[in-house]
Amino acid sequence: MSGKDYDILIQKLRDDGWKKSGMTFRREDFHFYKGYEEYEDTYGDTAYRYQILVLFYDWRKYKSECMVEENETSVSVVVMPLDLVDIRRVDLELSRFDGIAETERIAKEYYEWVRNNFKCLER
Repeated sequence: MSGKDYDILIQKLRDDGWKKSGMTFRREDFHFYKGYEEYEDTYGDTAYRYQILVLFYDWRKYKSECMVEENETSVSVVVMPLDLVDIRRVDLELSRFDGIAETERIAKEYYEWVRNNFKCLER
């Protein structure tokens, strides 16, 4: 991904209400995240059934001479179910990013698969 595409994606996520986190998940520079299927937990707080994280890696800071423009930056996507009854990790990682709408579609289908195959909190 070029640096220009990278910056455009960051702005689009901000415009769509995604939140930025500087805390690393998988050694990325930073990530944006958004929760889906909001519900009220037992304490009356807002919780989400699953979330999507878009992890950003900016290779431009290394200024390597062997880098070509289309590989200046990269993203990775993680779909993380949050309402599993047992403490397990069944995250889905996508190394190819085909846009926000396609990622949200895949995440929703994956979460439904998780609900059918693992014990989750009741709706």
